[in-house]
Amino acid sequence: MECRINEVLVHYVEHGVGVPLVALHGAGVDHREIEAAIEAILPDTRYRRIYPDLPGMGLTTADGLTCNDDVVTQSNIF
Repeated sequence: MECRINEVLVHYVEHGVGVPLVALHGAGVDHREIEAAIEAILPDTRYRRIYPDLPGMGLTTADGLTCNDDVVTQSNIF
């Protein structure tokens, strides 16, 4: 899935419904790293698990964002 935050096209994957849980990956990888870890311990829970690619990583661009907090605070997907 994708959403636009300012000038940035943010790619993300989500699973489930319910209380949102936003999981951010580390440097040098994309959402798949944290997605695999969280899904291994929280499969089929009552959480809406959201895994964005951070700015400049994976399929997310970086134009217009200055930090990782911008991905969470300026998005309407969460």
